[in-house]
Amino acid sequence: MTHPNLVDSAYNSILNMILSGEIKPGERIMEGEIADSLEISRTPVREAMNQLCQNGFIVSVKRRGLYCIEISEKELLDLIDLRVVLEELSCKKCIEIATQKDIDELYAYVQAFMALSPEEKTRRHMHADIGFHIRIANNNLKNVKYSQTVIETSWNDHLELVKAIEQRNKSVVTCLNQRHIQLMKDTQVLMQQMD
Repeated sequence: MTHPNLVDSAYNSILNMILSGEIKPGERIMEGEIADSLEISRTPVREAMNQLCQNGFIVSVKRRGLYCIEISEKELLDLIDLRVVLEELSCKKCIEIATQKDIDELYAYVQAFMALSPEEKTRRHMHADIGFHIRIANNNLKNVKYSQTVIETSWNDHLELVKAIEQRNKSVVTCLNQRHIQLMKDTQVLMQQMD
């Protein structure tokens, strides 16, 4: 039996490689190479890759192997539009049920990121950004390619979002989410065009 922490660690590492662009869309993913780079055996990597297949980040092509998903610009824009709706719903639910403790934890998360050095912000942005939004969703409430300006703007949006949740201001949440997701949308489209 594989230790669950190794599978979780492998899952998070591979997902981070996909989200950061280290593993490119359409690129073949070699189990052995991943295991070697993570310095663990193939078994937890195989289990993590199976989970990533189930979650739609990796596709298995019969007799060819595993590949990072590829999405068109239209699919990307459709997913971002969907995210706008989901993020807004998530934040509105958060406004309704967030305790002061929940809000304090969100502030702490944002402030911890903002206290990082610019280099650390660049390195951790993608993972930390996802973590922020997952915290809001979970609370419900119970790439190096980003420029410093985009990262700073994104995290200032996060801070303003926490303030709006604390103030129970749904209209500000709506505006902030739309602005934040538009920033992500513009950045992702630009990055896709540059690749």
